[in-house]
Amino acid sequence: MECCDADKSVAKIKWVGKRQFVGTSREHSVVLDQKTHEKGENTGFKPTELLLISIGGCLGTTLISMAELHEKRIDSLYIDVEIERNSAGDGWLFRIKVKLEGNMDEKERAEFIKRAEEICKISNIVRNENEIILEL
Repeated sequence: MECCDADKSVAKIKWVGKRQFVGTSREHSVVLDQKTHEKGENTGFKPTELLLISIGGCLGTTLISMAELHEKRIDSLYIDVEIERNSAGDGWLFRIKVKLEGNMDEKERAEFIKRAEEICKISNIVRNENEIILEL
């Protein structure tokens, strides 16, 4: 599963029974499952939860990288990500709350976070229309 292209990621997902799957990428694996009231056994993340974690992790990584590049200090960083249907019911609303503390004033911090979100690859994937090719 190795990949030499920096812009390409690969994952393999295997069904292991009931509503449970194991997703693997590189040498790492994660269990996916549904909540018990959704006929799962609650042994792992729901796919949507992994998407939210991906968005937050990408934003966090981008913030840390930008801080290093601009010689800014980050003392603490917390990111909460939520998703819900939008008010029209035809799409999704992602709400991202970022608490970043470091050597930046409030205006600089807001601009810094906004710029990082614009750069974040996962945010861009979710925000933009994309093509899906399904091979059988």
